[in-house]
Amino acid sequence: MTMGGYINMFDDSIFGLFFKLIENLFCEVLPRKICGKNKTVLSRIMSAIIIFLLTGLSIITVIVAAFALFFILDSPTNIINSIIILVLSLTIIIVNILLLIILPKYLLEFESFEDEMDFSYKNGFSRHTVILILQQTKNDCFVLARFCGYLGIRPAVYKKHGKRIGLIDIYKENIYYKTFYLYESDANKNYSVRVYRIKNKLTKTQMIVFASENATLNIRINNTVIPPIVPENKIANFSIYGTVETYDTRGCEEVIINSYKYQLIECKSSKFIGKNEIVM
Repeated sequence: MTMGGYINMFDDSIFGLFFKLIENLFCEVLPRKICGKNKTVLSRIMSAIIIFLLTGLSIITVIVAAFALFFILDSPTNIINSIIILVLSLTIIIVNILLLIILPKYLLEFESFEDEMDFSYKNGFSRHTVILILQQTKNDCFVLARFCGYLGIRPAVYKKHGKRIGLIDIYKENIYYKTFYLYESDANKNYSVRVYRIKNKLTKTQMIVFASENATLNIRINNTVIPPIVPENKIANFSIYGTVETYDTRGCEEVIINSYKYQLIECKSSKFIGKNEIVM
């Protein structure tokens, strides 16, 4: 077999995947964690220590597995002990690979939406475009985003790290509701209302968002006014209403719109603004 063949075999093996993940950890995650603006010295040091410890443990485990394999081939008398060591080492390697796949998504931080969108697109996380900010808290940034494919436009959430943001929808939890139609719609227009609740599972902050072709809705939940965010049909001919929820509105399944009561009915999935409805 040629040298190129051996290289391809390594790249396609579990060890090849392992070292590619370590490369990603050092080339993508580490620079963002220790070189980003608005980060304290302590947070930079702790991020570097965690990444180096994980990498060090991973490399040591690979070396131990290699020695165990060598002893299996070289010393048949110690084959049982070597097999045990090899199995344990491979188990640790697999666990480390899973950690290296999962952890970077939660460690990544970005300076801007453009930076996050570009990274997500290039690394196969999500193809999306942030259209506008719906509402922000100290630890959350709720946005309206257009997703490629069949998803269309829907609310999304970022975890904030000071003035930086993480990957989109990492901690997202959705509650979908069936689309309903306004009772007082005029004869020529049967206005629909779409409702979407989105929660940041890490911070427990939740937002409720409405979309309708009607730009003059007076929406209330438990006497709490849901204000317009985009009132003039600027988003694909839809007006957007919404607010970060308080104790008074969380879990409430009844909404009053223009003095009429409507029941919010949960469903497994529902499009907010469909791809075929987008007229930008």
